[in-house]
Amino acid sequence: MIQPEQYKTIKQPKGSLICGAAVVAMATGSTLRQAYDAMWCTMHKEEGKPYFRTSELLKFLGAYGIYSGPLVSSEHGDLFDIASCSEVVLKCPMSLAAIMTVRSKTRSDWTHYVFWDGEHVRDPHPGMPDTSNLKDYEVLDIMFLTYLEELS
Repeated sequence: MIQPEQYKTIKQPKGSLICGAAVVAMATGSTLRQAYDAMWCTMHKEEGKPYFRTSELLKFLGAYGIYSGPLVSSEHGDLFDIASCSEVVLKCPMSLAAIMTVRSKTRSDWTHYVFWDGEHVRDPHPGMPDTSNLKDYEVLDIMFLTYLEELS
């Protein structure tokens, strides 16, 4: 199991939308260039810049023996309707690494990927510190990561 101190924060280029490539690079120990080159990007309709869908992140992680599950979401009504519940208590193994979808701090109508190392949020945005507290983010989705070790 990778320990939180072994992860390195990787920043996306200023003005780019490739936070997805940065978070999978952090999760796998690869470089931003390796992640960017290996995934199929989509062009953002408004910005005309590349970005990566969750499905591409999951394919890249799978190639490194890293799988996602469970997905905990408060945004998608098809998983559960948070608005209709008076109280929801989720017991989650927050010591596990995860990729989180959060509300963007620069545009409230956008989302942004960050990496949770089990202790801190590692935000790829170049204007954010290398590590931050979870309480500083509005978390929309959490994809916990399972690292499969090679059997000898």
